[in-house]
Amino acid sequence: MFRSKINKWLVFSILIMVLIFWFSQDTSSSSLAKSSFFEPLLEWLFHEHTQLVVRKLAHFSIYAALGFCLYRGILPFAPKPSHCFWLALFLCFAYACSDEIHQLFIVGRSGQFTDVLLDSTGATVGILVSLISSKKWG
Repeated sequence: MFRSKINKWLVFSILIMVLIFWFSQDTSSSSLAKSSFFEPLLEWLFHEHTQLVVRKLAHFSIYAALGFCLYRGILPFAPKPSHCFWLALFLCFAYACSDEIHQLFIVGRSGQFTDVLLDSTGATVGILVSLISSKKWG
């Protein structure tokens, strides 16, 4: 029952974690520059607070992707799918906490528990989408 080989979803999860860590290493000015990639579209949609929307949407989205991949990656190893849900959510939450702690050591950045909550919400959505799609398509 236990598969010893790493599956593609675990590899994707690790790559997403590396990407999150890489983005977290940016100073505040570098981070703002990367956030401005989608700025023209969001400026048109939201007019004000565009940077905030982009940054929060990025948090939510990348953790949704992490939750999706992590759930799929650990599903073959879990005794029950419900265990997999809670384990994936815990791992995403723990990684979000470690990411915010990491940002405390980066110039111009700060760790915020509200970002941990946003990240965990994104992860929950990603896990639920993965759970629903895995039941629907096998």
